[in-house]
Amino acid sequence: MGTSRRFGPKLAALQADPSTYTSDPPGAEYAAFRETFDAKEKTAEIAELLEVVQAMNDIHQELVPEKVAYKDFWCRYFFQAGPIAEEEVRKNKLLTTADLFDDDDEFAWDEDESPHPIATESSGKKKEDAAVQETELRDGMETRDEEQTAPNDQDDEQAATAAAAAAASTAAEMEAAAAVERMKTEEENAKKLQEESARRRLEDAAAAEAAIEAAASRVAEEAAQRKLAEEAAARAAEQAAQNKLAEEAAAAASEKRLEEVAVAAKVEQDLSEVAAAAAEKKKLEDATAAVAANEGLMSSDSSGQSSGGSVVVVPTLSSDGEDSTSKAKAATSGAKDDENDWADWE
Repeated sequence: MGTSRRFGPKLAALQADPSTYTSDPPGAEYAAFRETFDAKEKTAEIAELLEVVQAMNDIHQELVPEKVAYKDFWCRYFFQAGPIAEEEVRKNKLLTTADLFDDDDEFAWDEDESPHPIATESSGKKKEDAAVQETELRDGMETRDEEQTAPNDQDDEQAATAAAAAAASTAAEMEAAAAVERMKTEEENAKKLQEESARRRLEDAAAAEAAIEAAASRVAEEAAQRKLAEEAAARAAEQAAQNKLAEEAAAAASEKRLEEVAVAAKVEQDLSEVAAAAAEKKKLEDATAAVAANEGLMSSDSSGQSSGGSVVVVPTLSSDGEDSTSKAKAATSGAKDDENDWADWE
C-alpha cells in the first residue's frame, strides 16, 4: 500500500500543518479524548508515521519536547486525524472492493475491522454509515454490470477480474507482510532508541555525580589547605611570642647581670676602702706603740744616765716601711719641744 493511497490530501495537509500540534482543538470532546489517550499504546504507529511522513518527522523534531510535550503532540494529531482517516479509508475501501469483486455476492462490512493504522481512534460512527457504504458499493457494482454489452466478453472479463483480484490479493499480502516487518523493525528501532536514551541518561547522571564528587573533593582539599595555613600561621604567631619572651628574658638577664656587676664593683670598692681604713688604723696603732716605746726608752735613758748605764734602741719598721723608732723620736721630740715651750711661757 503506497503512501498516496494511505494518506489523502486532507490528511497530508493536516500532517504538514504545524498548528495541528501546537494548540488544543476546541470543544469538550477533545478534553474527554485526552483523558483516555495513551501515547505508549501508539508507539508502533507513531514510529511508522515518523518514518513515512517526512514533514511530520521534521515538525516533531522541531517541537518535541522543547515547545510541545510528547503526549500533547500526538494526542492533538490523533484526535484530528481520526475522522479524516476514516473517511479516506471508506473511500479507498469502496474503490478497492469494486476492483476485486465482479459478482452479485453479498458484501458484508466488518464493524470491528481496522483497515488503517491511524483510524483506530474513531469509534463513534453510527451503524447506518456501514449500510450507506454497502448501498454505494452495490450501486457501483450494478452500474458496472449494466455497462457490459457482450455476453461472450463477460467470461473474459470475469477471468481478467479474477486474475487481477488474485494479483491484488498477493500484492496486498506482500505489502501486509512488509508492513508487519516494518513495524517490527520500527519497534526494534524504537526500543534501541529508548535503550540508548536510557544509557545516555545514566551516563549523564554518572557524569554529573562524578562532577559533584570532584567539586566536593576540591572544596574539601581547599578547606584542608586553609586549615593547614591557619595552623601554620598560629604556629608562627606562637613562635614569635616565644621569641619575644626569650628576648625579654635575655634583656632582663642582661640588666640583672649589669646590676650584679655594679654591686660586685661596689662591694669590691667598699672592701678596698675597709682594707685601706684597716691599714691606716694599723699605722696609727704602730705609731702609737712606737711613741709609747720611745717614751719608755726616754724614761729608761734618763734613769740610765743617772745610774750610768747605757740604753740600746732597737729600730722597728712600721707597716708602711718607715722606721718606727724615727717616728717615735720625732713624736717624742715634738712632745719635748711642747713641754719646753709651755715651761718658757710659764
